[in-house]
Amino acid sequence: MHAPQPISVSVRVRWLGNLLALLMLLVSGGCATTSVPLIQASLDGDMGQVKKLVAAGAPVNVQDCHVGFDYVCCTPITCASNKTHLHVVKYLVDHGADVNTVDASGHFPGSTGWTPLHYSAFRGSLELAHFLVSKGADSSATNSRGQTPYNLADIFNHKEIKALLAGEFRKQYAADEPKPATATAQSPAAPRTPAAVSDIGTAIPTGQPAGKFDIAVVIGNSTYSASGTPNVEYALQDAQTMRQYLITAFGYDPANIIYLEDATLTKLNEIFGTESDHQGKLYKWVKPGLSRVFIYYVGHGAPDQQSGESYFVPVDANPQYISTSGYKLSTFYENLSKIPAAKKTVVIDACFSGSSANGQLLKGVSGLTARLKAEPKAAGAADLLLTSAGMDQVASWYPEKGHSLFTYFFLKGIQGAADNNKDGTITMGEMKIWLNDQVPYMARRLTGNEQQPVMLGKDGDELVSFTR
Repeated sequence: MHAPQPISVSVRVRWLGNLLALLMLLVSGGCATTSVPLIQASLDGDMGQVKKLVAAGAPVNVQDCHVGFDYVCCTPITCASNKTHLHVVKYLVDHGADVNTVDASGHFPGSTGWTPLHYSAFRGSLELAHFLVSKGADSSATNSRGQTPYNLADIFNHKEIKALLAGEFRKQYAADEPKPATATAQSPAAPRTPAAVSDIGTAIPTGQPAGKFDIAVVIGNSTYSASGTPNVEYALQDAQTMRQYLITAFGYDPANIIYLEDATLTKLNEIFGTESDHQGKLYKWVKPGLSRVFIYYVGHGAPDQQSGESYFVPVDANPQYISTSGYKLSTFYENLSKIPAAKKTVVIDACFSGSSANGQLLKGVSGLTARLKAEPKAAGAADLLLTSAGMDQVASWYPEKGHSLFTYFFLKGIQGAADNNKDGTITMGEMKIWLNDQVPYMARRLTGNEQQPVMLGKDGDELVSFTR
């Protein structure tokens, strides 16, 4: 198997020109129409009509080449994927639709052989791409121009889908080859640890829908610019998987999730506010008294060598000068305490000791302990607070699973492992029992180090509730 090839600048320009032509066509051509009722209902996202037609015996893999787009000749699932109607796609798959079916023509002139996964990559729908992959969609399928879904995600700069599909490619490669692949300049951008397969990225339970005004923030800091600062190998996969859990298990509207990879200090200030102005983006998105807030951060933390104060480490920070280039944890909690949300849950997978699973952040310093446990604002700022390790400990990784250790077991718990009484609801108390049982033991087994999660909040408070 050969790695998908990056697209050259000239090809990108040509395809962007084709896209512009397509958009002009859509504007001038009006709504799509088709002579096949099930394809029309799938195209329109009309779930009621889709169910009625399928129940009446309409073939779910029928194809029609009289759709009102000049360049589309589709089946129900490809038309629904083209319009990113995820609910329709799921229903069609459940009733026998082929996730690897191909269109007789595609979205660009002269292009044929688009699969549903091609459309998800073209449209930038991460949720649809995740679902299709979980159902066996072929990420290596090529259209008539030799483009894989990864290539389309690359052309249109859909970074999260690129990372997902690159990870799928690595798993396929690992299954086909007896030896690990060697990364080359031609390989797609992918997590740096090859062939790690996680069992939490699929079989995500479906949860009760979140509220209309519920807001989440997901930040994964992986690649640091300061010389000598180690990267956080699994942060992007952690963040991407957490986002998917928030959508599927926690029921968040994707439009209500503020998602950032490799956040700079400017971005952290923009989202959470500054010492002098607490009204960042998160504050402004919250509906007072109605919104529930969920915040997840994975990446480095570090202490200031003089004061011992704790800081999030933005990717453009220098840990040696963290007081001027980092985001102070006390500012985070202070500003969070001023957000008038109905409920606030904070999950932090970072340690603040100056060490990491990939080496020291601070040069010439050992055993420096910051002050999260003594931070007076922490308990008052969040209703539920879960952090990966004590302040003098290192947050470990779980290479076999391709995740940070704490994040892996947190999501494994949400997947259902923490539901002790099997009632479909996971409480804070159940999560405490699960994480206290799993994380310290596995950290000792993998690294020989102590890692004890710190968790604050009422045991009876609900973390997530699943649909029956």
